[in-house]
Amino acid sequence: MRWNLLALTAGFVLDLILGDPRWLYHPVRAIGLLIDKGEMAFRRIFPKSRQGELTAGVFFAFFVVFVSTLFPFLILLLAWKLNPWLAFALCVFWDYQLLAARSLRMESMRVYDALEDKDLPKARRAVSMIVGRDVDRLDEE
Repeated sequence: MRWNLLALTAGFVLDLILGDPRWLYHPVRAIGLLIDKGEMAFRRIFPKSRQGELTAGVFFAFFVVFVSTLFPFLILLLAWKLNPWLAFALCVFWDYQLLAARSLRMESMRVYDALEDKDLPKARRAVSMIVGRDVDRLDEE
């Protein structure tokens, strides 16, 4: 259990020092891709009614959490069997990637600065670096 706390701490320190490099594919993008493709599949499976969509949404939420947990768990289990230090290094790396505190602060400050300058198009571009949805119609609020 102590090694988990150590890995989390090391990942947090790495995040504060390095931030998220733009060239590195972020795990949240993979989860977003899973959501994008999976939603269409679940919509085809369940009936096109209010109850059907609600049921699909509940099952889909559990599906995304399950898959997003299962893959890292299996990879860490394999890494642990190969070498505990490999598993530890992987935990540190994933903690570093997932925390993203430095990058979120930096990107959110860009939104704030653009809004302070009354530059809505620039603020929208800055928001697009944080969220995965269409920002073209966003207002200041």
